[in-house]
Amino acid sequence: MSLNTRHVLAEMAFRLNKPELTIDYLATVNLKKSPVSLVVLWADAHLAMNNLDTVLSTLSGLLDDSANLEDAILLRLAQAEKNKVDNQSNKWRLKLKERIILRELRQDLFHASDLTWYYLTIEENQSKARYWANINWKHAKMDSDKQLLKLANDID
Repeated sequence: MSLNTRHVLAEMAFRLNKPELTIDYLATVNLKKSPVSLVVLWADAHLAMNNLDTVLSTLSGLLDDSANLEDAILLRLAQAEKNKVDNQSNKWRLKLKERIILRELRQDLFHASDLTWYYLTIEENQSKARYWANINWKHAKMDSDKQLLKLANDID
């Protein structure tokens, strides 16, 4: 099965709320050589299954230089770190916070989705989550963006 086929099937499984099946489709994929969207999908499926150690160990090992991690990957690391019950570390959350501050200062529209997720899951802030979700929706009109906007508006 080709990488593209695996990616599509895994995406479909995840949208159907079947993270176990998503993980199965991606089990043989080399994440180091995969596009960011596939790595994020892999991480989201593992986060949905509460496989926090797997997310932390696998994603942190993808790059030698963690300063060059994509925002979406850094966000998943921070989410796993935050949700880990016995975790005393805040390494990834601090790195992500620095990145978020920079994105906000630049009014970086390309990362509006990541900013929304940050304010929904890491540093909970309703007004900022709504703000960035609305910006994201103006620029990206996919179903997942619509769901993110709905989520940001329903967090009262």
